[in-house]
Amino acid sequence: MTSSVTINARIHAAMDKLSPSERRVAKVLLASYPIAGLETVAQLAARAQVSGATVVRFVRQLGFEGYPAFHQNLREEVQRSAASPLQRYAAQGIPSGADLLGQTRHCFEHGVNQTLTRLSKVDIDEAVDLLVDTRKRIWCTGGRFSGVMADYLYRYLSQIRAQTYLLPAGPERSDRLIDIGNRDVVVVFDFRRYQADTVRFAQACRARGASVLLVTDPELSPIAEGAKHVLTCDMEGLSLYASFLPTVALIEVLIAALVARLGDAALQRLTALEQMRDETGTG
Repeated sequence: MTSSVTINARIHAAMDKLSPSERRVAKVLLASYPIAGLETVAQLAARAQVSGATVVRFVRQLGFEGYPAFHQNLREEVQRSAASPLQRYAAQGIPSGADLLGQTRHCFEHGVNQTLTRLSKVDIDEAVDLLVDTRKRIWCTGGRFSGVMADYLYRYLSQIRAQTYLLPAGPERSDRLIDIGNRDVVVVFDFRRYQADTVRFAQACRARGASVLLVTDPELSPIAEGAKHVLTCDMEGLSLYASFLPTVALIEVLIAALVARLGDAALQRLTALEQMRDETGTG
């Protein structure tokens, strides 16, 4: 029977108990997720430079009886992640009833808790290291819906540090590649069903030397393979659509950590912004 726990989440949970060779399999799988896991035992073993027996031991550490069960679970996970809102409705319908608020509260609490539990201090520190360097420019972007989260992050960042820009999805976004290079950090939001033009744009930024910070779901956007850092958020909601509430929580954690790291510089910029708004009557 298919588990509701993603293989990505299982790998992170099992990491501490894996042997060094099994950990190599885990890292290869996460770096090329889910493609590497859809290959044969021999192909995955070759990628990780381990034996086939090590791959089999690895999937058993994740709770599977063997590689066929792991393979089948991953295929079904990929199919679920590619489902459109209408397909999800056909499969599960829309919750209703007297306890809809209770169901919603449980869903949101679970999503935020899972997202923040999966984060480590190292994850936050590495992301903030990229965002705190005011010598670098920050570009925030996403897709049709995930662009809302890019805008949310941008509005906070632009108040506490200079050289922060928003790149809305659309044909004009690719024109900005001419300005992007190795002194830039591109924060990309890309969630299942991963948007092809966002993936290509992130890959092009990486090819030009920019550092890519990816925010995605646990199944991982294809952007993850070339990203400098990857942060994951749960996306399950009760409606036809995914929930961005855990992503909002993640953004607010990042901003809190960044404000603490910037210290007086952030407060000085905020003070100057308030003064300018008072002067221009736009406060």
